[in-house]
Amino acid sequence: MSTRHLDESVDNRFWHESFDKSSYVYGLCYAKKYILKYHKVIIVEGEFDVAYLHTVGFNMAVSICGSALTLSQSVLLSRYCKEVYLVFDGDKQGQIAIERSLKLHKKHNLNVYGIKFIPVKLPLDKDPDEFLKENKKEKFRHLLIESKEEYKLCNS
Repeated sequence: MSTRHLDESVDNRFWHESFDKSSYVYGLCYAKKYILKYHKVIIVEGEFDVAYLHTVGFNMAVSICGSALTLSQSVLLSRYCKEVYLVFDGDKQGQIAIERSLKLHKKHNLNVYGIKFIPVKLPLDKDPDEFLKENKKEKFRHLLIESKEEYKLCNS
């Protein structure tokens, strides 16, 4: 899949193997039964985020191996649920990725099919796994609940 240099001081830490990430959803084979059970999916950017979320009990987490959610990935995930939580990194790129995903949702009129993209804003410069390591999982769950409530208010 992808590799990373563990030394954070190295300039080019990430080497992605050559594969088409646009139709791939990392961790779906493990998360599928939980996505079906809870009727929701948590999308994150990285594989390490997925591993950590599963470790602490958020077994419905998957990764898009980057920050560019595609229509193919959206359609694939919509087979299993209609509630999609976008939990991208709390940096500027993560926020841009959320905006891009919401534009994709609007462009393809996914709400007609009942598919909801619920943006979740993490604190500045925090990845999902970092947020969970620094906070209790209840705080992450509360962040998801708040995001869903805000989504309902904005889309009612």
